[in-house]
Amino acid sequence: MVRGRPRRGQVVPGRTEQCTPEPAYRSDLPTDAAAMRTHLAEHRSGEAGDVNAAGKNVLFLAESYLRPQTRAALYEAAAAVPGLRAVEHVTDGAGRPGIGIAWPSTNGAEQMVPVFHPETYAYLGTSRYTAVIVHTVVDEVGQTG
Repeated sequence: MVRGRPRRGQVVPGRTEQCTPEPAYRSDLPTDAAAMRTHLAEHRSGEAGDVNAAGKNVLFLAESYLRPQTRAALYEAAAAVPGLRAVEHVTDGAGRPGIGIAWPSTNGAEQMVPVFHPETYAYLGTSRYTAVIVHTVVDEVGQTG
């Protein structure tokens, strides 16, 4: 995934982050909310009940290219995680409006909120930091869209 780097709310063309190639299709992810909750619990990055880790795990998957059924299961599972909450009227790093998922900051840092399109629920980026302008699936490492 290559993301444009925003500067003062504007994406700077040609300025991107390096990425690690990952398969676009994840056949191992569940397509129903109950199974996704189990998946998130079994593959958590923090201790059980760590809402910060849970939010980051949801963000990691939301950044991926997911089948519609898997994305829906992820959102339904996220809605059931204690401490995660939906927030309206947020913008991504490019200033596009959307709906976000927030959780309490654990270190007093500025909160990073994953932002989703308000109608399609496609992942847009994070509040004030990142913006996914183009999401392309390619056949080989090194190809671009």
